[in-house]
Amino acid sequence: MKLISVFWLTFFAIVCDFSQPGLKAQENTMQKNIYKDSATMLNRKNIINGKNLTHDQFNRGHYNNVFEQIQGRMAGLSVSKPGSNPNGFYELRMRGLRTLSGNTEPTIIIDGMIDAYTENLDIFDIESIRLISDASETSAYGYMGGNGLIVIETKSGAKGKPSLDYSTQVTLEKVAGKSLFMDAGEWRSLSDKLGFGTDFSENTDWPGEITRTAFSQVHNLSLSGGGRLSTYRASVSYRGGDGILLNSGYSQINGRFGFTQKAFKEKLTAGLNLAGTQRKSHFSFSDAFKYALISNPTTPVRSNDPLFDMYKGYFNQSLFDYYNPVEIIELNRNEGLTSILNLNARLTYTIVKNFSVSAFYAIQDFNTTGIQYFDPHSMWGGFNRHGLAQRQENSSLNHQFTLKLDYSHYLRDSRLFLNAGYENRKCKADGHSAAKGEIEVTDLSFRNLFKQIGFKSLNEPTFYQSSYIMTGFFANAGIENELWFFRVNGIYHGSSILPRNKWSFYGGASAGLNLARVINPAAEQKLILRTGIGTTGNLLPVSYLSYYRTGTDKNLLYNGYFVNEHLTGFTKVDLKSEAITEFNAGIDFSILKELFSGSFTFYSATTKGTIATVEVPVPPNISSPVYMNIGKVKDTGLEFVLGNKIISSGWSNSLLVTASYSLVNKPVSLTSGTNSYGIKDLGRLGSPGNYYVPLVRVSEDKPFGQLLALEFDRIDEAGNLILKDQPGTSEGIDQSDRIITGNGLPKFILGLQESFNLKNWDLQLFIRGVFGHSMVNLYRAFYETPQYLSFYNLTRSAKELKNPSGAYMTSSSILTSSHTEKASFLSLDNVSIGYTCDLSQAKHIKSVRLFLAGNNLFYITGYKGMDPNPRYGDSYDYSYNTLIPGIERTNTWFRTRSFTLGAGITF
Repeated sequence: MKLISVFWLTFFAIVCDFSQPGLKAQENTMQKNIYKDSATMLNRKNIINGKNLTHDQFNRGHYNNVFEQIQGRMAGLSVSKPGSNPNGFYELRMRGLRTLSGNTEPTIIIDGMIDAYTENLDIFDIESIRLISDASETSAYGYMGGNGLIVIETKSGAKGKPSLDYSTQVTLEKVAGKSLFMDAGEWRSLSDKLGFGTDFSENTDWPGEITRTAFSQVHNLSLSGGGRLSTYRASVSYRGGDGILLNSGYSQINGRFGFTQKAFKEKLTAGLNLAGTQRKSHFSFSDAFKYALISNPTTPVRSNDPLFDMYKGYFNQSLFDYYNPVEIIELNRNEGLTSILNLNARLTYTIVKNFSVSAFYAIQDFNTTGIQYFDPHSMWGGFNRHGLAQRQENSSLNHQFTLKLDYSHYLRDSRLFLNAGYENRKCKADGHSAAKGEIEVTDLSFRNLFKQIGFKSLNEPTFYQSSYIMTGFFANAGIENELWFFRVNGIYHGSSILPRNKWSFYGGASAGLNLARVINPAAEQKLILRTGIGTTGNLLPVSYLSYYRTGTDKNLLYNGYFVNEHLTGFTKVDLKSEAITEFNAGIDFSILKELFSGSFTFYSATTKGTIATVEVPVPPNISSPVYMNIGKVKDTGLEFVLGNKIISSGWSNSLLVTASYSLVNKPVSLTSGTNSYGIKDLGRLGSPGNYYVPLVRVSEDKPFGQLLALEFDRIDEAGNLILKDQPGTSEGIDQSDRIITGNGLPKFILGLQESFNLKNWDLQLFIRGVFGHSMVNLYRAFYETPQYLSFYNLTRSAKELKNPSGAYMTSSSILTSSHTEKASFLSLDNVSIGYTCDLSQAKHIKSVRLFLAGNNLFYITGYKGMDPNPRYGDSYDYSYNTLIPGIERTNTWFRTRSFTLGAGITF
């Protein structure tokens, strides 16, 4: 409340000062119409700040998701999707990690809908993408602003004659790079040297057996137009394609319609947007990549030996964690169906000049169905249980209502704006799953197998349901002109997720001064000094974690719902929202008539009361562990953007460089009262042989992402692996000898985009760099040991595990510091060349544009694994944990490069 009081005192002082007749405003040459956008702030819209992207700046080529377009192109945002899975998910990180177990990804807002699904959005329908990262602005969103915002606006109709646009693309995608594992010749050579390993006399390229050249296509058709009082735009798009893994791919249809109508002497504006998506996904099985790499390259894919009839002729061996990857793909099925429906409507009525009221309502319906079938003849999935059929269904329904009042007023050369309102969101999710083994009929289509599932034959069905409500009362105010600006916002936000601490207040303020105008009132350059401070919240990732059990119900789900039995007792934990306070300061500049422009930003954020699971003594506590607000997290960094634009007769050139650097990102404190999070060694290396070996350490006053391993020393004369016994530990090698071998989080992210136009030709390239992170290469950690040649194929690096006299290492597989590799890289993400045919004089066609593009053309890196892109979390134990970055699992999809031919026609 003190923040609001300070604002109003300052505001009235400013207003009184502007009312003075002697105010000198001769240095201001702006027209009032530049203030149509309240976010303009000293006309900063012409300054390149690396936070805005419009559709005409999009990369050309094979891009099926909005996150691919913004990867590396916006300062402060990291987007990573290792491998080439067309149905994979993207990891997003706005600035640094600010929590131990709360939400970590930015909030997505599409056409005003908060927490919208980008799967419901086709790239051709996007008008602009804006990043909001400073807490002085994100504070206006309360609980939803803690990790920043990505605000997306879709295209709308424009006044004029109807315009019909058609775009199409075809793409070929191939595996990039050489296999990390030995081929049959290399395997035999090492086998001869070691004197063991069974040669089955084949030369099988296992990775080649499960992959293919993937083909995909895109078609988009849109119609737009309008008159003085109404505009419209309708579009439909189809995207379909194969993955490089056999039996993987997708097909997706998007439809979108937008309509705007003015009435009552243009005082009333009504808008309607409707969007629908249906996507069918063929996931296949990513584990096939692992088994293709570790399979003995001298074994056959299939065999006529009657011994293998039980596997339908697929060759198999009875070894631990060893399966035929072709069998996995061809006998089993893994599919999904997703449908999304979005509807939003907005009414805005101008009561009097500069004063309006608006109402916004949105609904989002999301449904997914997943089906898996494991054939009774598949040694990998269904043999031991005579087949298995599984089905999962999940749905969510979100409602949002916003009522807002807007007022603006001009005070000579300045604009004052105020808005206030109420917002309510209701979100509900539910789902269920069922599975059945002992399949009676195996010659049916695998989809029809689910007709056999009845309630009497279900194997442990599960159900869940969750819901929450968020309500907020918000206000924003500010005053701005060509010389300076000042803004303030606040929201009183409530959430049912926190039963004992539902309500919190968040607010922010920012100010800026155009120093160039202070020095020279007639200056065309801009040198804007700005600063801001704000507080935001961050909630639990799911509902009901503030409840913990006092009973023994074995069917209690992780999110607080119960199956089959009644809850024997529960207690509420006094949880609060995480509170993030961030200070930022920076410079925006534009010189030489906007030849160069850009920005520099410093930010420092502190999270207090971060949420984590803490072990507590029982008694006096009823159970352990419990979720608690504990400790403090620090996140500090720099962002830099530089843009250059040259426009001349017949040609133009633009260059954009974005850079982000993390200075500090660590838990400063992990204690609260008598409770302590302690030092946690997290993650599991896994099988074979190393299931409980930890990978990452979280400790007080140390950076997030510390990678952990025993320290490699040498291979002795007998071929034994020698590890270093660390000073201050007990004699011999044990867990206390593990050291920090690297950090899984990047320090520096760079993006460079070059665009050149010469008459009708255009050329664009985009280079991305990620530096300072390391990766635990689990391919080497498991399959680099020469002794394993009797069972598996090995990495090529296994040939180097020798002592100085040439004897090979004889020890078993152990995770050591040698398996942590620096993973910095520089990649050519995109190159495109296009030609536009101007057909404005033609009767029906206005223009045709043709282009050829290549994606992921090369990587420059010293990393020996599959893909050097950062991993911001790990899902080995089926729950995604953001405290375990930098781990490359052995089921990573192969990295690819693609080539796209496209055309766009405007009628």
